[in-house]
Amino acid sequence: MEINGTRKGNNNLLRRHNRALIVNLFRHKGPLSRADLSRLTGLAPSVLSRLSAELIAEGLVWEPGKIRAPSGRPPVLLSLSTPGVPGADRGAGPAGATGEEGFLVEGFFAVRLG
Repeated sequence: MEINGTRKGNNNLLRRHNRALIVNLFRHKGPLSRADLSRLTGLAPSVLSRLSAELIAEGLVWEPGKIRAPSGRPPVLLSLSTPGVPGADRGAGPAGATGEEGFLVEGFFAVRLG
């Protein structure tokens, strides 16, 4: 049920929080697989796939490659884009600056909200 746009507002707030959580995990732990992100955040794999696809499309995250697994499908690592990587400058600015429709996560990376 939606009352005066509250549900949509709460969904947007939750989405922004989850995106910031993912970005900060990359900043503090380095490259992680989607399975690692699910274990660390408690978010459903479907939510992580959608959010990581958004972050990849915006150039904030990229897939540096797969890692060897003893069995099964090899996990694909995700990592923050770094200076010199195509798309790394999207939504980014110097510390203390924010892009249009964005907020500062920390340092040079900003997460686009819209």
